[in-house]
Amino acid sequence: MAKQFSVTGLISVLCFAVVMTACGGTARVEERSREAVIVTRPSCVVVETFNGNIEVVTGADDKVAVEVTRYVGAGQGDALKTIQFSISQDAETVTVRAQWPADAPTNLNLVGTDLKVSIPAGSPVQAVVGNGNITYRGTAGEGDYGFKVGNGDIVYNAALGQGEYDLGVGNGSIELQLPAEAQFNFDGRVGNGRITSEFPLGNTSAEAHVVKGSIGSDPQAIITAVTGNGRIEVKRSN
Repeated sequence: MAKQFSVTGLISVLCFAVVMTACGGTARVEERSREAVIVTRPSCVVVETFNGNIEVVTGADDKVAVEVTRYVGAGQGDALKTIQFSISQDAETVTVRAQWPADAPTNLNLVGTDLKVSIPAGSPVQAVVGNGNITYRGTAGEGDYGFKVGNGDIVYNAALGQGEYDLGVGNGSIELQLPAEAQFNFDGRVGNGRITSEFPLGNTSAEAHVVKGSIGSDPQAIITAVTGNGRIEVKRSN
């Protein structure tokens, strides 16, 4: 049964800083802010951005907090106000979303939003990004987790809770860093690339594009990892 939670307040800290930086050799203008929702026992956090990186970490038990970095290319600072950001809630879910409106200009050479999201321990997460990376370094709990990337990488570095973990990438890699004592069922598939594992998952040869296996005597986590072009790595964390 999903846990219920109540929202008791919204915190918005508008500490904007417009800076010039270098990202892969391309200058960009940034605008930063912080927002948070005070909650009790959240059951699910949904995070979405069109372009940019999503990082999820464990933080305070009573809030979902977000560091928001909007960015556009140099000389396009006026476009920052076009990026839409929202944090909302209903009875069971907190939703964090950055959007580029459908009717906004499409000829900009660089535009996106990075989101660093701090969540209560044990909160299941669903995260989606069009172009960018997803990194999860939280404290997983019971429930289902989903991470989807169009172009970019997924890194999951945490223990596993009871539930399903659905990881999918169009072009890019998936890296799982799991405790040595982790127990899980695994179904990995790559189109162009390979699957490697430091756990005994069976056939992980250079030619292996499909790897299935089970680790432990009582696995409660089910991992499905799929990438079209890239690699899947299952590692033992230090």
